[in-house]
Amino acid sequence: MQFGTVANDKAQTAMAAAACVGFLTARSQNRLGAVLVAGPSIHVIPPRNGSNQVRAILSTLASAPASEGMGRADLAGALDRVGALAKRRGFIAVISDFLADDWSAALGRLSMRHDLLAITVNDPREFDIPPIGMVDVIDPATGTVREVRVTAAVQRRYADAAETMRTDRDAALGRTGADTIALRTDGDWLATIVSHTQRKRIQAVRGGAIKR
Repeated sequence: MQFGTVANDKAQTAMAAAACVGFLTARSQNRLGAVLVAGPSIHVIPPRNGSNQVRAILSTLASAPASEGMGRADLAGALDRVGALAKRRGFIAVISDFLADDWSAALGRLSMRHDLLAITVNDPREFDIPPIGMVDVIDPATGTVREVRVTAAVQRRYADAAETMRTDRDAALGRTGADTIALRTDGDWLATIVSHTQRKRIQAVRGGAIKR
């Protein structure tokens, strides 16, 4: 998530989304907890009431430990940890780029028991990269560096592969039954979340209950 080519990186955009969801939750006097993932490390913040709890979560997010080269993020393990901690039905927001593997089954299990919102966070360069010649590409999970010559042909192959990845990810999210919000580092994250919230409220009023 420590990647960005515009004003914000993905981690900053994710933290803004967490702040928005967190303060909305605290305003309703609901208890709020968090399960945070940094590489293979999982950190649990037990649920408590109040806006100070939201600030504590955001502070922990802002000081996340370095994870580059320490392995892939265990998103599925974090989701299963949430399921084990959340004994009663509630609302769960998952904020991620969802680029890790094998998270869909764990997310589906959560969706069966809870109201689930999946917020995807991406940077525009993850879907298209200009033909800029030689670049060093680093795998953040392993630290492996590879030199790549980005030509127009490579750009097309990259864009095609990225579009396939995004389509597969969105289809997997849809199968879980989760509500989804798509955020980008070059977009207006606040307007996107507010628009989603307003749409859900309208659905609740018209249908008598929130519908997916």
